[in-house]
Amino acid sequence: MDIVVSLLRSLGVNSTIWFQLGCFVVAYLAVTQLVFKPYLRAHGERQKRTVGGEENAAKTVEEIGLLQGQYESKVRSLNNEIRGIYDASRAEAGKRYEETMSAARKQADATLETNRTQIATQVEVAERALKAEVPTMGIAIASRLAGKDLST
Repeated sequence: MDIVVSLLRSLGVNSTIWFQLGCFVVAYLAVTQLVFKPYLRAHGERQKRTVGGEENAAKTVEEIGLLQGQYESKVRSLNNEIRGIYDASRAEAGKRYEETMSAARKQADATLETNRTQIATQVEVAERALKAEVPTMGIAIASRLAGKDLST
């Protein structure tokens, strides 16, 4: 032990070593609490955010791909459903159009036939009336041409 003490004295270590060691411990604890721990906490949080953010971004991209696929399939099925409804409505409208046109044609044909019958009847009445007046008109024309009354 004498050798160790003599070695320490030759290096210049004296009784102030305990004071220096106490100052070192206090400074170490202070720096650890005020600098290193907050730095390590911030560094850990940054690592968690960065690494966690990358993982979250990868998960989000994967979820977006899945949601986009679901969206596209729903859009396709909805589009097919709408197309089916449209085609059914169009077929029904075409059927109604044909029914309406057929009924209108029948009504127009019936009206036309009624009008033709009425016209034919009126023409017959007019022909009879004219035939009845032909002799009278003939006499009136002849009387005018002759210049005297030929009706008696």
